[in-house]
Amino acid sequence: MSEERIVIYLVRRDLRVADNHILHLLSRHNINDECSYTHLLPVYVLDPDQVETSGLLKNGERSPYPRALSENSGVWKCGLHRVKFLAEAIWDMKERLEELDNGLIIRVGRFYDILESIYKHYSSDKGGPQISSVWMARGHTPEQISEQQEVYTACYNFGIDYVKFRDREPFVDLRDAPLQSVGEVPDVLSDFQRLMEPVIDDARDSIEAPLSLPPFPDHVPLPPQRGPYEIPDTLPELISRLQGPVRLDFSYFYGLDFRGVIAESTCIGGETHGTRRLKHIVKQGAVSRFDTLNDLEESDECLKLTPYLSLGCITARQIHEELLNLENGYVPEYAETQGWEGGENPGTRAVRLWLLGRDFLLLGSRKYRNTLFDLEGSGEGRDPEIEWKSPDPEEACPEQEPCTLHIEGALVQFQVGATGYGLIDAIMRQLLFTGYIGAQSFMLIANFLAKFAGIDWRIGAEWVASLCLDHNNPIQWFRWQQYAGIGPDLNGRDTVISPVHTAFELDPNGTFVRKWMPELRSLTRLSNLFQVATTSPELLLRLGLFANVMVTNPVPSDTLDLGVYASWTVSQVSPDAAGH
Repeated sequence: MSEERIVIYLVRRDLRVADNHILHLLSRHNINDECSYTHLLPVYVLDPDQVETSGLLKNGERSPYPRALSENSGVWKCGLHRVKFLAEAIWDMKERLEELDNGLIIRVGRFYDILESIYKHYSSDKGGPQISSVWMARGHTPEQISEQQEVYTACYNFGIDYVKFRDREPFVDLRDAPLQSVGEVPDVLSDFQRLMEPVIDDARDSIEAPLSLPPFPDHVPLPPQRGPYEIPDTLPELISRLQGPVRLDFSYFYGLDFRGVIAESTCIGGETHGTRRLKHIVKQGAVSRFDTLNDLEESDECLKLTPYLSLGCITARQIHEELLNLENGYVPEYAETQGWEGGENPGTRAVRLWLLGRDFLLLGSRKYRNTLFDLEGSGEGRDPEIEWKSPDPEEACPEQEPCTLHIEGALVQFQVGATGYGLIDAIMRQLLFTGYIGAQSFMLIANFLAKFAGIDWRIGAEWVASLCLDHNNPIQWFRWQQYAGIGPDLNGRDTVISPVHTAFELDPNGTFVRKWMPELRSLTRLSNLFQVATTSPELLLRLGLFANVMVTNPVPSDTLDLGVYASWTVSQVSPDAAGH
């Protein structure tokens, strides 16, 4: 029997080398010491339940798994933009590990099947290295818990040690907080921030990237991909094949002039680009202006760090420490930057409160668990009496108005940005074309679909989840419930945000709406731009908009008569700011 022993590191939402507790521990063990391994095999599993993997099938093969579609709406769970960002993040970690003379293998399948295949591969050669243990960071979402159960079962069946480590996703570790358990997490964001802000200074330090790791076991054949799949050798091919099955139908936009609108995305997945982005926005002074940020547009002033946080390419602790580098003058390259050596300022404090906002949502999701996915809501805001409008005849109330067919059409209009409300439509097109929207935009579209139109909010949540680069299940579903008025925080539960009045506030010149709505650029009056149906018939006819669905069939409000009043504008509602 060989004395070579392999520890498998299952990488999930910890796609980074720095501030990685597992890699830190592995780097500290000398292989000559008495430890349970001599080699390290990092593995990333593309779970076909979460990511559509049919594009990785060999020619002529059929997938043994059902398509990765959402439960309520049937859209892809991981859509066009997200899957590209994910592939880039995986590949970046692979290259970072290779710089440390290690590596990473990508495999398609369910966790149990992948571990079984790897175990059998090595155990078939008694004279070669054997699997000794499986390490992974603990997750708390339903999907992660299910994966962990599969891993535990596989390890138990094959006689392998199974080790779970505390995740490093939160900004402030719960062990350092004045809380005994997640059950004590307040339901109101401001209460949570007041409780946690005093302990920020005690936040645990991030961990430097390791200088070395146990060797990669490529001195013997690596475990092959099981079944009808094949893993590409290059990142461009991996992206192309993962995006193939989930490509979007843009036929609705044929003939519209989007030239100069859709630039190359600045969000490229991976720790390398996430770290570069963090340093860039600090050096540009954006963090010192964060408290005054209007994140409507995809400008360089927006932090755009949440996609990297969501996949664990960077951590909240690293952001906090980069702020300290600016505030305390630790890094000379920031010497000309606003806020240099000035201590915490309103902008950098706002960044830390935003990070605490993410902790609030993460811990709150652990508190309420699966109820975050319930149509009726969670916590004290749960309301089984609301009759949500549905496109499904089996779920819709018999007296539903408009009918299910009309709601189905309204949802398509929502998805392509043709509701008749200029700001909402511009935001939805920004999401569709770039995979990015800011925190204020997220709040607006969620409130619009759920409170303004009264439509089943889960369908909107799944559409946004499919496209949005920064999707993180516990955070985003928690936010959808809150903006739908059925979340644990009762503050603002009856709030309906006027899409028209808010457009005047956030886009006072109509620049953002005109950018993403080329068919409306000739409308000079902002009132027409923000609500197309208010335009005179003569002008609509002259501009070729008379028969446009935004005029003939705008998404109806379930609550507001916009011709008389508007309930709220966005400045009267505080977003949780988790989407920057």
